[in-house]
Amino acid sequence: MPITDNSNIEPQENIQVSIEENNLQSELNVTPTQKTLGAVSVNDTESPIIFLFGAPNSGKTMTLVRLYRYLFKNQIKIEADASFVTNDGGDYQTRCRNWQDDALSQKAADATQGIDFMLLGIWQNGNKICQILESPGEKLFHLDSKKDNGLSTQYVSNIINSNNKKVYIILLEPNWTDPSTRARYVKRIGQLRGMMDRRDKVIFLYNKIDKSPTLGNRGSINMNSLKKQIKQDYVGLLDLFKNEHPISQLWRDYDCFLVPFQTGDYSEELDPTSNEIVKIFTAGKDSYPKNLWETIKKCL
Repeated sequence: MPITDNSNIEPQENIQVSIEENNLQSELNVTPTQKTLGAVSVNDTESPIIFLFGAPNSGKTMTLVRLYRYLFKNQIKIEADASFVTNDGGDYQTRCRNWQDDALSQKAADATQGIDFMLLGIWQNGNKICQILESPGEKLFHLDSKKDNGLSTQYVSNIINSNNKKVYIILLEPNWTDPSTRARYVKRIGQLRGMMDRRDKVIFLYNKIDKSPTLGNRGSINMNSLKKQIKQDYVGLLDLFKNEHPISQLWRDYDCFLVPFQTGDYSEELDPTSNEIVKIFTAGKDSYPKNLWETIKKCL
């Protein structure tokens, strides 16, 4: 799994576990509400799972929304799996029915409202090729170290230890929090690395690339500078994925991919219907989700 310079392009039994969560407070500060007890089941134990991995408010949901819009635009079938969460009073099934309208909404809050667990299947040429999983960031890495339960929760361990091949999309971003929190995050990724199967792949998604000094004129990205920035901000991270194969290490330093990313732009405007200020999402360049999708396909 080489770190690739993509800057110029754009059977096991069902995995089942009970959950009881507050709805994830989204990147856009949607007010949480109490959820009903539900059961999470990945019924397809064959298709690879694309696992969005990141802290709360790291941009996982909007990354999923942006990728969804790109695939939808290019007539690639992508649908919410209504069987993923059951016994929650029908909340998840309602979100599945509304998913397309919400994801395509201009209002950013509509796209992220109430999204905690979500599983989407992707088909090409009539065949299901993978499924993308979104889950609450608090279950993966809590910003408050006193509330952090590691990766030992039943839900996370069941997914990680499933027989499905996994592609982990691990979110990074420039100027994130503080050095001590980033060090804990690197340690958490190291824990995840130790739980991975040999078949699993890793994509580091460097989100908010527009806020990084590595973004040059006309949107060009200096990948060497980006790697250097990651080594400075997330000390020891890339070393976790150092390629130790005696032959392939001659041309491939790391067993992972690195993909720069930007979801788009956010602005505040007056909604004439409600007479309230709302956040408006304008999708960024298609080259970013295209690059991500092409990299995912390499990992399948």
